[in-house]
Amino acid sequence: MTSPGAAPVAAVDDAELHRRQDVSQRAFHRAVAETSPGGMVVRDGGGLQVTIVPAAARLALFNCVFYHDRAALLDALAAIRDEYRRAGVPSWIVWVPPWDREGARLLRDAGLSRGGALMVTAAVLAQLHLEPEEELELEPDPTVEMVAACNDHAHRLGSDQSMAGAFAGLGSTDMRVYAARHQGEVACAGLVRYDGDHCYPWGLAAAPAARGSLVAIELMRLILRDAIAAGCTTGSGEVTRAGETIGAYLGKRPIGRYDLWVGRSS
Repeated sequence: MTSPGAAPVAAVDDAELHRRQDVSQRAFHRAVAETSPGGMVVRDGGGLQVTIVPAAARLALFNCVFYHDRAALLDALAAIRDEYRRAGVPSWIVWVPPWDREGARLLRDAGLSRGGALMVTAAVLAQLHLEPEEELELEPDPTVEMVAACNDHAHRLGSDQSMAGAFAGLGSTDMRVYAARHQGEVACAGLVRYDGDHCYPWGLAAAPAARGSLVAIELMRLILRDAIAAGCTTGSGEVTRAGETIGAYLGKRPIGRYDLWVGRSS
């Protein structure tokens, strides 16, 4: 994206990218919880943030616990379990950051179980490969419902695990929504939020009919080009293996993997 003779792009180290990712991730989940029916956010010392989303009670992905201070988290575990039980949420996720392997061991000892991992990929946007290779057929009126539907299809979520409930009020926030068509149908969609000069894409997913096409890559390129035009300089997100592949194709780099530890409310 940088033209010949342009000023050098300022380097941003992994620690700063992690800090920006943490701010954006927490803000995204707050927005989901605060706009979904019956949702709430509990915050306490030690950087503790607990998002409770009863509208997606069977989808632990939105019922999340974030922390900075391990001791504060461990002290609050019993209270956190009670909060989720009262909300009718059977399971929830503690996001263990890459630098806290000891925290993962202690959560296991406390009865939580490992539920997988997600990589954080990040970049200085001006260093990415964002020139389009194929033309997109954009949906002229994208909605958060389209994002939910594409994610439900992509992740094979049943009706009792749909993301639709979590996103019920998200359209009222300042999230930007993108959707693209493939063979005439909405087949790829995602969200992005801007936090200062940092962008945070979330949930870019392609329905099975679009797999093998470049629609997801091209839609992500558009999202990031728009972010640059809006003044963003960096971006990050937590991604699956498929997301890692797309990120690597664009020039993003992995900067650490979160372990997801699942707590049960009963």
